[in-house]
Amino acid sequence: MSGLLDKLLASIGLIPDPDYSESVKRAQRGDPLAQSDLALFYIKGEIVPRDYERAIELLTMSAESGYPGAQYSLGNAYYLGYIGRRKDYIRAYAWFSVYVLCTPRLRWCGIDQREDLEKLMTPEEIAEAQDVSKAIMAKIEIAKNRWRDPLS
Repeated sequence: MSGLLDKLLASIGLIPDPDYSESVKRAQRGDPLAQSDLALFYIKGEIVPRDYERAIELLTMSAESGYPGAQYSLGNAYYLGYIGRRKDYIRAYAWFSVYVLCTPRLRWCGIDQREDLEKLMTPEEIAEAQDVSKAIMAKIEIAKNRWRDPLS
């Protein structure tokens, strides 16, 4: 039963797809959920060697396709300085802003993170982050018709 439950949870993006080879195929076809799954394999060093640069690349592709889980993960990576990233509050704020716009039901998570960041940033940095988020949203609008979040 656990294998079936894992497949179900993976199909809606709540846990990584346990089938690496299937994730690779789906990611190559542009599936943002699979790209995010693959990023987790690279972050954890499971099945493939740990490679933070590849993980960030996959998360960015997924996030720019409109997948909120990847957007939130990137926000945290830049906010907290993990997955091989240095802390970058401008990028973190931008990704949390994108997450808020793309995730109506769970936007409070991104709002809380963004409010915490505002306490650490200058008004000029916030303005720059807002410009970055607008550029990201333009990319997402292009990809919008290719994929729809199953949770929204």
